[in-house]
Amino acid sequence: MMRITGRVARIPAALVIWLSEKLRMRSFLFFGCAGGAIGALSQAVLFQTLSNFTWFFVVVGFLAGLGYWIIAGRHAGRESGGPA
Repeated sequence: MMRITGRVARIPAALVIWLSEKLRMRSFLFFGCAGGAIGALSQAVLFQTLSNFTWFFVVVGFLAGLGYWIIAGRHAGRESGGPA
């Protein structure tokens, strides 16, 4: 199941990353909320409905978005080699 979820979330996540670079978005809320939305979208695509289990996908997606922000998102849109 996790392998399928990762595949379903890959394209929306890539679009969010591209958008954050383009707009120089560095907000942890942007990445967290985008992750939560992708989590809900993944659950809806996998099970073709939203259920009582949706909150789990939203929370895990939010945490994944925060994880991305910690690693790379807080540097979105910065010129390489410039000041941190």
